[in-house]
Amino acid sequence: MNLEESLNGVVAQRMSGEPVAVRALVCDSRRVSEGDVFVALPGSAADGHDYVDAAIAAGARAVVIERADLFESLAARSDLTTILVDDAHAALGVMAANVQGRPSESMKLVGITGTNGKTTTAFIVESVLRAAELNPGLLGTVEFRVGAQRFPSTHTTPGAIELQELLAKMRAADAKSAVIEVSSHALSQARTAGLEFDVAVFTNLTQDHLDYHADMDDYFAAKRLLFTSQLAAQQVKTDATCVINADDPYGARLIDEVSGTRRVISYGLGASARAASGAERGVDVFPTELSWGSAGLSARVHTPAGEMSVMGALMGEHNVYNTLAAIAAGVALGLPLEKIAAGIAALRAVPGRLEPVENSLGITVLVDYAHTPDALRNVLASCRGLTDGQLICVFGCGGDRDRAKRPLMAQAVSELADLAILTSDNPRTEDPQQILSDARQGLRGKEGTQHLVEVDRRRAIALAVGRALPGDLVMIAGKGHEDYQIVGTEKRPFDDRLVAAEALRAREEGESQ
Repeated sequence: MNLEESLNGVVAQRMSGEPVAVRALVCDSRRVSEGDVFVALPGSAADGHDYVDAAIAAGARAVVIERADLFESLAARSDLTTILVDDAHAALGVMAANVQGRPSESMKLVGITGTNGKTTTAFIVESVLRAAELNPGLLGTVEFRVGAQRFPSTHTTPGAIELQELLAKMRAADAKSAVIEVSSHALSQARTAGLEFDVAVFTNLTQDHLDYHADMDDYFAAKRLLFTSQLAAQQVKTDATCVINADDPYGARLIDEVSGTRRVISYGLGASARAASGAERGVDVFPTELSWGSAGLSARVHTPAGEMSVMGALMGEHNVYNTLAAIAAGVALGLPLEKIAAGIAALRAVPGRLEPVENSLGITVLVDYAHTPDALRNVLASCRGLTDGQLICVFGCGGDRDRAKRPLMAQAVSELADLAILTSDNPRTEDPQQILSDARQGLRGKEGTQHLVEVDRRRAIALAVGRALPGDLVMIAGKGHEDYQIVGTEKRPFDDRLVAAEALRAREEGESQ
């Protein structure tokens, strides 16, 4: 790799030394080998600038820094090339893209951000792209898909180096498209710098990650970066489209902010009413006819490309929104409506999203990733439409995360469920009892709702299964597709779907005797 070529598009304040041939980009000093470029990334837990000397000792031939106070001492070294930049995170993203030959330029790239719905929308979009014969790749919360290969997800959005490497592997596997879930952390840390998106999707914004972001405005500012500075920096795909949920207050705000600068396709459920009433701003993608239930959804949908009929297997009103987002993304890419409809029909389920656990007891058991107050409300409201019996919800709150949302989560469950069972989620390094105590403050809810607290998640799930009668619905919320539980710093095997299946089998065997 030629260092000068890797810096194409990076604005350097100062540079010392000669452009050299280098082996690889590295941002972890412990992984530096002879001939590498070390990029010093500032972070909340550690600052890469503190490890520049260790990287040089390990063989780094060039360093990228953003601290001007270090430049002179490093520039004095004759065996080192030093590049001073304004933003090391952004520089790393652009350099990583250059090293891999800018793979996102050669495929249709859809980025999806928002608090809830990213994963499901990504799976629907991927299915649509597959129906359109665009051989998609997928990077998200559940897994990474590259050609026929599947890898466990390391982050919702991987770091810049890994991200570009995965896209290059997709290109090598003849991918014509890719879908990426884009987290607020990734946007704040410029992991997506150097990418060229065709479509950027905004699902919604509700309280989450306030352990990382200062407040909701700061959280929104991070999400907004995908639609503002990210798209503005693109050199090739300068006509990228924004797909935005018009029914979400932050989505409506985002539409107002970006409409004057680029193409926007908005979507929502309230669109037909607004359009019919002559509202100042209509909505582009909305259902003119809609029904949903345990069998999925059926709709007639208005789009800028014409009307289309849609049938899908995913349950719940929140999945209507996710489906509309995918339709709008397909329209933004110029895909035929029949291919969009075929892709939606082909997707039967999303791992850990209203995923059923089969049994012979006449009980509906669903596992879902919902772990925010709004997501719990949406999922439980949908569940109300799926049962005439009791609605039982097992839920917990993650440790080392936003404490303020814990009572709000408990309140959402206790207002919508008939039986709320509070338990552990991933306690991480926090005392599980303290997490339960924080959440318990919200266990008020409607009159008649029962509240139980069981710190052991396995026993809590068994308790829910044991209390359920034929016709009831048990929702196990919070962990979804995860096959582990984090206690302390240890990842212990734990899959809600398997644990629920065990509890159901035990009850089936007990009742058959």
